[in-house]
This record gives sequence, structure tokens and C-alpha cells, in this order.
Amino acid sequence: MIEYQGIFFDKDNSRLLDGKLKEIQNEKNFLPLERDIKDKHITFWYMPKANFPGTLLDKEFEILVTGFGQNKDNCGFRVEVPAALVAEYRGAEVPHITMQISKNGKTVNTADLNFENIAAFPVKGKLAYVIDNKVLYSYPQVKIKNRR
Repeated sequence: MIEYQGIFFDKDNSRLLDGKLKEIQNEKNFLPLERDIKDKHITFWYMPKANFPGTLLDKEFEILVTGFGQNKDNCGFRVEVPAALVAEYRGAEVPHITMQISKNGKTVNTADLNFENIAAFPVKGKLAYVIDNKVLYSYPQVKIKNRR
């Protein structure tokens, strides 16, 4: 069963995000939180009831990172969902990438951060599904249970 689906970032784009995070945390004198998020992503739909259209899979999308927020439990970037994917987005009211959480933090709470505007920068990612904690990019092996 699909746990969630969204845009995921490869190693190069994750390194870019990590570098920007370090730069901003140093600039603002914020300490890093205890846990880095390994598979950086934008959640589009938690417990989805439909697959992404096949025509959108295996394509790279540019995402604009526009804001940064951090508190004692969560740290992340605010992003703009690409126009081509707005119809597929059913995530948090504030689209974001969770970068770090504390030992008490929950990734879902990143959307509630007070994001400050930053100099926008682009990253690229691909749509994918998470099943049994594994990121899967291909469509045929993904099935939705209990479709209505």
C-alpha cells in the first residue's frame, strides 16, 4: 500500500539543499537539529487514493525554494509547486521540504513553521511513491488498495 507520494530529490539536489541549509543556519546562528531527513521530498498526498498520471512519471521537475523556517523541533524550506503539478498536489497548505527534526519533532509539523523569505533557488526532483519505507519511481509496480 502506498504510504505517501511526492517529489523526491536525488543526491546532487539533496546536497544542494543541505548546503543551503548549512549556509542559512550559520547566517542566522541556528544550531542544526538532531535528525537529518534522509529521503528529502515534498509530500503531495499522504495515503493517496489515486496514482500519479503515468505521463508525469520519470520526468524531472524544477521546484523553486522560496523560504526557510526553523524552531526547536522542525527545520525546512518552503517551496512552490510547479504549475504542471498543481492539480496533483494534495499536501500541506504550505508546500515544504522537511530538512531536519529534533528527537521530539514530527515531519508533518514543518508546514506550521514561520517561514521567512530567502533568495529563491531552484532544485530538481522526480515524482515517486513510498511503499514500505522505500522510494519507488516506476508506475507499473504501484497499486492503490481500496480504490473508490
